[in-house]
Amino acid sequence: MLMTKGSHHADQACIKAFFNKQWTEPVDALPEDAKLHLLSSAATNLMSLGNIDEAIGPSRKSIDWFVQHERWLEATSAAAPLWSMLVAAGRLNEAIELLDKLQDCVAKTNNNVLSAMAMNLYAHAYHLSGEDEKARQLFEQVEDTLSQREPYSPVSFPTISSYYCKFLVETGAHKKALQRALQTFEWRREKAWQVAIDTTSLLASDHLVLGLAYLKLRDPDNAKLHLDKQVELFKSADEWLYLPIGLSSRALFHIENNNYQAAETDLDEALEIPIRTGAKFGQWEAIVNLALLYFQRGDCELSRSFLQRAKKLSGMELYRHRDDELVSLEENLSLALDASDLAEPITSAVRSAPIQSSDIC
Repeated sequence: MLMTKGSHHADQACIKAFFNKQWTEPVDALPEDAKLHLLSSAATNLMSLGNIDEAIGPSRKSIDWFVQHERWLEATSAAAPLWSMLVAAGRLNEAIELLDKLQDCVAKTNNNVLSAMAMNLYAHAYHLSGEDEKARQLFEQVEDTLSQREPYSPVSFPTISSYYCKFLVETGAHKKALQRALQTFEWRREKAWQVAIDTTSLLASDHLVLGLAYLKLRDPDNAKLHLDKQVELFKSADEWLYLPIGLSSRALFHIENNNYQAAETDLDEALEIPIRTGAKFGQWEAIVNLALLYFQRGDCELSRSFLQRAKKLSGMELYRHRDDELVSLEENLSLALDASDLAEPITSAVRSAPIQSSDIC
């Protein structure tokens, strides 16, 4: 099993040495295909560090070159990080368009595991857009492939289990989510083919969904253990693109346990990072969770303010996976604020009424 570790900042220092002009012109001594592999590696590194705008150019250039030269496997491998970055950047339509564009490329690899991973990405996109039945059907097809004792095709890229586990958590299948998340860790213990290619980011994501499953099943000790671990791992690898989601997820644990100060600290950090990186999905999640936090704290005006802010964040109207939760929050806010408005005139009248002698004890 190959597990990539270390800081993306350290990786970037190494990659930078092979460029004449940063991220656009590799050194002349490299063969042409090596230059395109270098562009792809630089783009992936930039994405993880949250340098979204800088990453798009070299990423698309490398993908286009691989497609033009019929390097199907390399094209799809280079496209996967770009897809993930587009989702994190709040550009869900572009992420789906990228998958559509590469469908023929995936088919030409004749690799059943890669085809399953393409379905996995589609399924996650469907879930995020609120089309859960479509997502479920694709996830089940992916699971059929991942449940095989041996793959029918070579595995030279990571498989991703966290999307399915997150789907199960968010659609109420909490026990199934726990069992499936634990299966991923069992594969790691066994050094199974499903995790032959592993990364710190994938490990962190698996801890994240395991922590959320334990949280839903009211096991706070295990929930805290895994939610703390995923934040630690994201930070150790400088995964600035995905860290905001990790912080927002841990904040849910703090909110559930009425530790509002800790939740606010995580959410403030989760909100600050995307302002610098452009990871709009993480920004939106943090704003939504701040609305939940302030509602639970009893500050309905501030909660409503954050809810309205979440609604106005451009591009995020396509992310529908939390619609039921947001509708419920909005209804509860309306009830609470209406009750407050009704109580206010009564309170004012009491305050302004003259004191009668009979009122004095």
